[in-house]
Amino acid sequence: MLHVYGYLLSKVATPYGLKGDRWRNGELAELLGLAPSAFLLEAAESAGETVLQRVTQATLPHLAHLAHGRGDLLVIDDEVPGGGTFFRTTVLSARGRDSAALVYGVCEGGRMRLVTAFPLADPTAASLDALAADPPRMRYNAALATMPPRSPLQRRH
Repeated sequence: MLHVYGYLLSKVATPYGLKGDRWRNGELAELLGLAPSAFLLEAAESAGETVLQRVTQATLPHLAHLAHGRGDLLVIDDEVPGGGTFFRTTVLSARGRDSAALVYGVCEGGRMRLVTAFPLADPTAASLDALAADPPRMRYNAALATMPPRSPLQRRH
């Protein structure tokens, strides 16, 4: 929840533009097959929903069920050593788009939960290979009660 609303409401400048614009410009929503306005606070509220509900509904299928036919370009599972908890990174692309979305979640106690999602400006084969080659660890400020952010994990095969 923190990462979703943190991005949405952020006014922090990055090399890719304002963090909040990644959500407000409609690109992420379109990559997930939704109308560009789907993740705007006003649009969600007028439908009696929250942005978090909408984001979760759009991303959870890419985290909970592996389906490369749905546009998933890359799926990486990194697990907590000695336990059934794992973190999943999924990169997906929409037909006819040069960009992609990264979706990241954690499965703990058999329940998959969203950590974050954001558009990737340049999902080249080299950038996807680099992501897959990066040592397994918790990413995007994810933390568990027993492990701090950036803790090392092991790659699931």
